[in-house]
Amino acid sequence: TRRSSDLDTLRSEVEVKLGVGGEELGGDANEGDHIDWAKLTKDDEQRRNDLRQMLSAGGVRTGNDYFHAAMIFQHGQNPDEYLMAHVLAMDAVALGSKEARWLSAATLDRYLLSIWQPQVFGTQFHGGPNFEGMTHDKMNPAIVSDPMRSATCVVSTSDQDKVLETVNHGGKFGSTQSKEDHCK
Repeated sequence: TRRSSDLDTLRSEVEVKLGVGGEELGGDANEGDHIDWAKLTKDDEQRRNDLRQMLSAGGVRTGNDYFHAAMIFQHGQNPDEYLMAHVLAMDAVALGSKEARWLSAATLDRYLLSIWQPQVFGTQFHGGPNFEGMTHDKMNPAIVSDPMRSATCVVSTSDQDKVLETVNHGGKFGSTQSKEDHCK
């Protein structure tokens, strides 16, 4: 088990997994162009278990800590883990993490979809391997307006449509995270 002082190590593992700093998705589960999904899933489960212990021990303290903790749970396997990700992302925002604003929206969308409810921000897409036939997972656009999306650093619905159009015509998959000045 990890002690609270090991958050930096856990964060580094997450950054490698997420491709921060030029590393590829999967960290040590990545073998060339192939990701060992079974190993990645097992490693992620261990990270979440370690993080639960760190949270219980008070080892997660700053907005940045909560942001990284939320990212770990965002890549969980069930509604409870997605809800935990949302709570952690909201804590990160409350503690001043600007980068957690988009994550707070994405975690809510993922949680809602996991309990068979439509997403409200539009951060989640669905498609086949290599992003083929991408669609917006079910969405209720009436709840959150584009100005509300902007406040949480989510691009407008028209920009989300452009992401889908680009990827479905062979282009690179884009993010729903806004690049506006207030989001940096």
